[in-house]
Amino acid sequence: LMTYQCDEFYFLTDPEEHIYQHYPDAEHWQLLKNPVSLKDFVKLPVVKSPFFNNKLGFVEHIESILETNSGLVELRLRTPKLMSFVAKLKSRDKRIPPEVLKDRTLVRTISNDVIFTVNLPSPGAFYLELFASSKWGSESMDNICAFQIKCTSVLRDAQLSFPQIGCFGRTPRFQKYGLSEQ
Repeated sequence: LMTYQCDEFYFLTDPEEHIYQHYPDAEHWQLLKNPVSLKDFVKLPVVKSPFFNNKLGFVEHIESILETNSGLVELRLRTPKLMSFVAKLKSRDKRIPPEVLKDRTLVRTISNDVIFTVNLPSPGAFYLELFASSKWGSESMDNICAFQIKCTSVLRDAQLSFPQIGCFGRTPRFQKYGLSEQ
């Protein structure tokens, strides 16, 4: 089902957010106190408007290409409210079937941090897409950002997979009963 809606992100966009999606020809049109070089712009992660519309942020500086020599990758987002998240892993290697990547991501929430953990099955190049919805349990989610992962080696049991569960941590029912994560 395809729906159309107005995305106000592109109206009077904050230059600190817009730089993730557009690099102007003239540096002064970045409208930033500290302009970004083209070299640094290319290293920025692919971030979509729903990321900013939902007031999400990166806990620490992160680049578009995540490198690992252990096969394990972790990244954190900060969210101002309870939301649903999903991570989808893809391989550039056509010999790796999609079902091998199915149980390789884990989403956890601790307070206002969302932690995405990826356990790669083998060395190689992979793509990680993150999706979010402000409505808990919604089947419709927006693509919020994407990364490339370069894995040089896997240092532990590559057969380890994560349980198929939507999210560990805070949920609406979790909050209803006054529970808190540690």
